[in-house]
Amino acid sequence: MKTFLEIGNANDQSTLNSKGLVLDMDVDMPSFQRSNYTLEFPFFENKDSDNHIDILGRDDVIKRINSIMHNRLNKDKYWPVIISTSRGMGKTFLLKKFGMQQINEKLKTSLIENAITTGRILSFDFAKQPIAIQNEEDVYSFFPRLMVFFLCRIFDGTQVDGINFEKIIMFNNVTSFKGTQVRFNAWLLKVARYGTETMMKEYIRLTNIAFGVKEIAPPVFLLDEIQTLCRPTNLLSSFWIDGTPRNHSRLSLLLTQLAGNLKPVCICTGTNSGNIISIEKAAILPQVLSLTPLVSEYGEFWTQLTAYSNRGSSQHSAIKMDADEDLINALVYASYQIPRLLWVAHSVWFDLRKQGTASNREYYIQAFELEAINYYGEMVQILETFTTEEVAHILLACGVHWTVKNEASNVPGTTIPWVTLIQKSVVFPYLDGCYLFPFTLVWRVARSPHTLKEEVIKRCAQLIPNLDVRDLFISFDTLCSWENYNLGVGYETLFSSSLAVKYYLRSISTENTSGYFSFPAIYDISHSDEATFSIMSDYEVNFSHGISLPTHEVFTNADDLGFTIVNNRNIHDAHHDLILPART
Repeated sequence: MKTFLEIGNANDQSTLNSKGLVLDMDVDMPSFQRSNYTLEFPFFENKDSDNHIDILGRDDVIKRINSIMHNRLNKDKYWPVIISTSRGMGKTFLLKKFGMQQINEKLKTSLIENAITTGRILSFDFAKQPIAIQNEEDVYSFFPRLMVFFLCRIFDGTQVDGINFEKIIMFNNVTSFKGTQVRFNAWLLKVARYGTETMMKEYIRLTNIAFGVKEIAPPVFLLDEIQTLCRPTNLLSSFWIDGTPRNHSRLSLLLTQLAGNLKPVCICTGTNSGNIISIEKAAILPQVLSLTPLVSEYGEFWTQLTAYSNRGSSQHSAIKMDADEDLINALVYASYQIPRLLWVAHSVWFDLRKQGTASNREYYIQAFELEAINYYGEMVQILETFTTEEVAHILLACGVHWTVKNEASNVPGTTIPWVTLIQKSVVFPYLDGCYLFPFTLVWRVARSPHTLKEEVIKRCAQLIPNLDVRDLFISFDTLCSWENYNLGVGYETLFSSSLAVKYYLRSISTENTSGYFSFPAIYDISHSDEATFSIMSDYEVNFSHGISLPTHEVFTNADDLGFTIVNNRNIHDAHHDLILPART
């Protein structure tokens, strides 16, 4: 038993001796046992389903994270990972699964596995702890506070390096906490003066002692909901734009604290607020990734959810998927494979099936839509939030998978930045730099007089003659109802509509006044795709008059094909389905 003398008042942990000195005594605690340690995510929502559902459709993202992690020490600048996407895409789920290494066996990495076994996985959710950072001083002290919090949580009730640790329940109390043990309090006082780099060394030192290892790797930081930190500070950064230094945001200032010699792994996720990636880049170079819908993994996702739900409903007969294939497919496509909406769709299906509700497709779809708008209320308001002109251009751009190279740029034909739509969950990151607009869902649930929807459709047809914007968004039910001939006509209509829209968007996004564009320009085909580029670059087209839908067949030798895409869909046995007038 170690004894210390202090001047002070007697309390439950002290006894007053005859000379008026307070005799404070540290009560020995058992040594920390690594076998008792379990990885925890105290700031993340604890869902039982997380332990039963695999991380699907994220292998490419995880490969990229692994590559960044293993190459970070070779870079002049610090490389934090920032996963910026729309709500409901599974950001927190990815952080937890990656932090636990519950991922594809081939993608597991010893760097994270060693961090797991040595208590070096640290996580935080800024949305659930909104006052964690309120000023610049909080930024500087955040990582030391987080490390103290986790050390006290991991070592609670045990002794490490002669220090008897006590858990700090509330993160916001880290700097003011005073325990019952003298040496512990002395340690708290000492580390309160540490910066991030020094505190990381202390974290490494104590976890090496506790876990009986000699690992030099620093902690791994998993930070969720970082969009809350995108407020500017008054501190100038060393990053300049157009000859003017930019101010730090709280986020950029925070990540710069890690840009020392140790360069720890830091993976951040957040809903794109427009400012996440626009941060100081002098000392750090954020590696920005995104999450997309489960384009091909939704079947396995549904299967795992069903197995999990059946385990939790043992008092009922197991719900089977076999007889509901068409209904499930309809719900999957109604969700646009957005993870949160897939989860909602499955919950609706499972609960209704458990109640014995007949598999009436429309009833299930409507029930799904009601739950979907509880989570994405913005979808209901789109026609009230934006003008007819704006909605028309949003539909046109998303309907043809317009490539967005800079999320801060505006939707063509509007003054609306893409990030505004991402933040409002009106659009969702999709493949190859384009954005998904869940048209069928939004069009069914959007709250507005019917005439507003008709005005949007009419405006699109004014911008591109003979375009029906709905042809860009073929619903699952419509697709399933078509016979082979209609499938062919539908595809040709989709192709001609898409080409006409791409031409229009390119024409309003450039200063080209001739009206002619090459196919690589319209389709944004890079020179690196040499074979395709060399073929398509020989032709230039002008579709400024939109789409032509003749009632009598038009042939390629017609005298004046005009500046249109000719679609002979009204002629059942036409020789040429589509004619694209071009010049060489």
